[in-house]
Amino acid sequence: MDSRPTVDTWRPASAASAEAAGLAGCARRAGDGPAAAAALRACPLERLLQAALALAAWAVLGLALSLEPSPAGLGTHEQLGFRPCTFYQLTGRPCPGCGLTTAFAYMAHGRPLAAVIVQPFGAVLFGLTLAAAVALTTTALVGRSWLPLLYRPSLVVWLYGFVFLWLAGWAYKICYGQVTGRYGP
Repeated sequence: MDSRPTVDTWRPASAASAEAAGLAGCARRAGDGPAAAAALRACPLERLLQAALALAAWAVLGLALSLEPSPAGLGTHEQLGFRPCTFYQLTGRPCPGCGLTTAFAYMAHGRPLAAVIVQPFGAVLFGLTLAAAVALTTTALVGRSWLPLLYRPSLVVWLYGFVFLWLAGWAYKICYGQVTGRYGP
């Protein structure tokens, strides 16, 4: 007889948080053993959420493709009906979000160098959005669970790194504008 305990459901570090999200017991193992631990099955609710997030990511990428990147390096979002950046109008300096839409549009049009010049974080974010769209589409179709990733301690480190890259991209954009006198490529 096997002495290993059999676990029917994956339990996060905080079962209460998973239950509050309505996803407790959602991810089920596809069998037993080490290989099965990496292959957790998603419940229909999680698969629906993955499909919705994948659709949203693909919509953002499609929207970026439909925009014409602003040669000024910021202001592309105005094509979507948004107002000009108030921070930029008041200070003459770009805000942390200035250039993200423009960088997305440049990346979608196959001009990664222009995207990096305009806002390096925007180019990185575009790549992450594309990777997320592909991964979410795949996992929604195959039925793999993402819940174990949400409860990893390293997630906090990744989030801090994400914020650091965002602020570093903002600092770069300000410095680039000071050196060149413009914010576009």
